[in-house]
Amino acid sequence: IVSILYNNLIQKSKTTNRTFVFISVLWAITACFYSNRNQILFHSQHAKYEQAEKLCFAGYSSEGMEMLKEVYPVMKRDVNYLTLLGREHMKNENYHDALILFKEAGKIRPSNELYRLIGLCYDGLGHFKEAGKHLLTAVTMVPNRFVTRFELFVFYKKHHQYKECKSTGLAILKLPVKVASPTVEWIRNAVEGELKNL
Repeated sequence: IVSILYNNLIQKSKTTNRTFVFISVLWAITACFYSNRNQILFHSQHAKYEQAEKLCFAGYSSEGMEMLKEVYPVMKRDVNYLTLLGREHMKNENYHDALILFKEAGKIRPSNELYRLIGLCYDGLGHFKEAGKHLLTAVTMVPNRFVTRFELFVFYKKHHQYKECKSTGLAILKLPVKVASPTVEWIRNAVEGELKNL
């Protein structure tokens, strides 16, 4: 294709220009189709996923989970899908299945949020060393996130690791507040209160 395009540019005849345009358009269509092939070929499955997502967010977890499981074969490489299904399993305290889904999502596109969720699953399964490791990795990946640090703070307190808990709490209070929000204010107040009791 590259040699054809190169020859077309050099010869500059009407036929060559038409061929060049035709090949360029064909290549663009092929690239668009390839990048969106799942959504084009499996449109009904994607629509079902979107409906399941709305059900889950509206509180109809069992109905949403049923639909999510139906579309797994098509959606199993979609990070948002895997994360949503994993969260629904976590809500039901099915940490084992949630952990598998979060790990699959992490292989595709790692993020601090996935490491945080993996850590919470390990904690729910009683694998405290792995839980602490993954929660700490989540904090390290994006150090200025209040929620992630707070999860680590709560984890340390829950498992009586008071030295680590105190240092994490102090680090939370030192974090700059970029955008004031009720969540950040609540976390700061909760940490201040807990540090007084340590």
